[in-house]
Amino acid sequence: MLKSIFGNGTVEKILFYVLTYGRGYAGRIAAVFNAPVNGIQQQLARLENGGVLVSTKYGRVRLYEFNPRYPFIAELKALLTQAMKFLPDVPPRSVTNGALKKQMRYELKLKEISCHRFTNQHKGSISRGKNHRSCTLKIQ
Repeated sequence: MLKSIFGNGTVEKILFYVLTYGRGYAGRIAAVFNAPVNGIQQQLARLENGGVLVSTKYGRVRLYEFNPRYPFIAELKALLTQAMKFLPDVPPRSVTNGALKKQMRYELKLKEISCHRFTNQHKGSISRGKNHRSCTLKIQ
């Protein structure tokens, strides 16, 4: 739909994904759209170099999200939101894809690692009986 504006369909898919989920990483985006990871990574790098997206590294995973300092972020989100209204309704895929299952296991492992690091950092306060918040890392 917006392929002619963005130059290719991969950028369109990435931007729809980030708009919908808030952030994402190349492997997950590729699994959702059944696209090669290399193409997704190239377009994510292009969008980051252009200032549209920013990335943060969590372990070995680089998460991308919209750059709040991008001058046209409000207009871009409005355009994407409007375009999403014209997308056909597609029923969600069942989780039978091996690559998608692998990504989901990797996400769970990331959450475990993050929680482990959190409890090790606050080990002294836990042993003294002080309350602490549970850790959560949401990767979508």
